[in-house]
Amino acid sequence: MNKYTPLRKQFLYWTFGAVVIVAVISFSIQLVMINQQVEKNTELYADFVSQEFLSRLEQSEKVAGSMNQQLDRTLDVTAQLIYTEIDRIGFNSLTEDSANELLNDFNLEQIEVIDNVSGDSLVFNSDQSTPAMLSSIGGESADKVNYSNGALHIYLTPVMEDRLLIEEITGTDSVIDEMKDSIPVLKEAAVFSRGTDGDWLLISGSVTTLKHSGLNRLGSTSAETGDMYHRVFLSKDESTAVYFSLDRSSIYLPVYRNALIFLALRLLTITLFVFLIIRFFNKISSMIQELINQVSKLEGGDLTARSSLRDKGELGRLSLSLNRMSSRWNKMMSAAGNYTLQTQRMSVLLEKETVYSADRLSEITVETALINRHEKEEALLLLQDAENFIKMYAPSQNQSNYLQKVKSIKQLVESKSTAAAEAAITVNNTLKSLHHQAEELADTSQEMLELIDTFRVE
Repeated sequence: MNKYTPLRKQFLYWTFGAVVIVAVISFSIQLVMINQQVEKNTELYADFVSQEFLSRLEQSEKVAGSMNQQLDRTLDVTAQLIYTEIDRIGFNSLTEDSANELLNDFNLEQIEVIDNVSGDSLVFNSDQSTPAMLSSIGGESADKVNYSNGALHIYLTPVMEDRLLIEEITGTDSVIDEMKDSIPVLKEAAVFSRGTDGDWLLISGSVTTLKHSGLNRLGSTSAETGDMYHRVFLSKDESTAVYFSLDRSSIYLPVYRNALIFLALRLLTITLFVFLIIRFFNKISSMIQELINQVSKLEGGDLTARSSLRDKGELGRLSLSLNRMSSRWNKMMSAAGNYTLQTQRMSVLLEKETVYSADRLSEITVETALINRHEKEEALLLLQDAENFIKMYAPSQNQSNYLQKVKSIKQLVESKSTAAAEAAITVNNTLKSLHHQAEELADTSQEMLELIDTFRVE
């Protein structure tokens, strides 16, 4: 015998299996798509950062050049003004106080005045003089401005703060810092300059994510993906190389987050759908169980079993049909019980009547047999006397005819007596058979009543 498994349990097993299969397939497809999206986003970020980095470096160089030109023009004008002022004061009348006043007014580090006639020179330094700062940006000769007009030759050294401010505003470090602030996936960036020996020297940025094997890629246009970083190498020109690395976790985490949110929403939708299906199936299963209970009661003989389903579908129609069927069976069994009871009563009466009739018929048969016997004997005696009389007194030509008639009458009397006896016997046998059939009918009616009593009817 097969093991019974409820339909609800089977449905839950199949539903759970389907959900697991769909979830595994969806997760696998989603994982492949995520990896593809991460690679695509990495390439897009790399292209964007490459173009942005090179573009900002070019813009920075242009701005730095413009600001330095503006500063140089300002220094030229300053040199002319100072020359005019010294020429007004006179070379020999120039004192340290007046020189310091010029240094402070025009924000200069140093003023050197040479008299072209006598060859004498005067040098005045500001209290803010910082030779280290001067050398850090290329030496004094790179930032001195000279102006000559006849008898005097003037050399001006501007305050290094102006140059440093320009470097701070337009330098590669500021470009890298701005890009890190505006591009979250940018982990680090660096700018290299080729030295006299051909090696690449780091001039700005950091290279903590740069592998030693990547040094050979400097000055080329290539990229590599490894570890948690995507490294890009760019060649700005023959003497300048750019390197930057992208944080892959910052790239794939949003993709994974969006994918997980999408997957969670999909699973939530599937869960909600399964919940609704299970709820609907539980309703169907409950109605089926109620119908099973009704059929089980009918199977057990309870013809009063009814279901109270209120459904507009097939199960409702089935419930209505079962109710009608049980009601019809109930009426049929009730009528059959009544008919059987009536038949039993009639069979009992018939049995009693046949017993009485058989006894009465037996008495009548005995009495009739005695009467017939007596009448037969009387008739035969009379016919014997008639035969003797005919033989004695009848004419000879009619004697045989008369004797033949007497003989016929004797035969008729004999046959009548025999027929009466046979009829009595036949009627008696019939009554006995009827009595036996009445007994069998009574027994059958009793068995039928016992069988009907096994059913529960209204």
